Amino acid sequence: MDWRPVLGVSPPPPALRPVLPGRLRFPATLYGTSGSENVCVCVCVCVLVVQKIFSFIIPITVHLSVFRSVLDSPSRLDEEHQLIAQYAARLAAESANSLHPMSDLGFSFDATKQQRQLIAELENKNREMLQEIQRLRAEHEQASQRTPEKAQQNPALLAELRHLRQRKDELEQRMSALQGSRRELVVQLEGLMRLLEVRGYHHCRTPRI
Repeated sequence: MDWRPVLGVSPPPPALRPVLPGRLRFPATLYGTSGSENVCVCVCVCVLVVQKIFSFIIPITVHLSVFRSVLDSPSRLDEEHQLIAQYAARLAAESANSLHPMSDLGFSFDATKQQRQLIAELENKNREMLQEIQRLRAEHEQASQRTPEKAQQNPALLAELRHLRQRKDELEQRMSALQGSRRELVVQLEGLMRLLEVRGYHHCRTPRI
């Protein structure tokens, strides 16, 4: 058999050329043609069949390769785990930050309560001291109203008057010291209250996620 027509020496007639797009087209008849033309027709039909097979196989292989790459590399799962871990860490940090102001506020409230109790005790002592001073003053006035002759005649009364005056001076010094400490405590209390107001304001203004 002469294979030169098959090797491309003479191209097939236009009616028998393969049409790539669309469905497979076969010639109407292969009878009445030469052997070389029959061979060319068979080769063209085989080429078209192979092209159609590859047109179905290539998309499937592409999808399989993509799916296999997704299965082989867990990058997507790693990204999701990283996002979850970051979100959990952020929540933990925010919860820890939200707990610190509350603990600070509790400590400030305890300190303020102690300061108030101390101030109340000082005020009670101050009241007692004022009452005692008033009593001493009344006794001193009564003693002063006595005649000097009687005072001179009664040494015990003079000693009592001197003791009352000394006691009065001591009580006045103690009262002034307590009042000074009371003023300092009031200033500290005002500072604590301002600090509590500022912290409460910032705590209310802090956005929650």
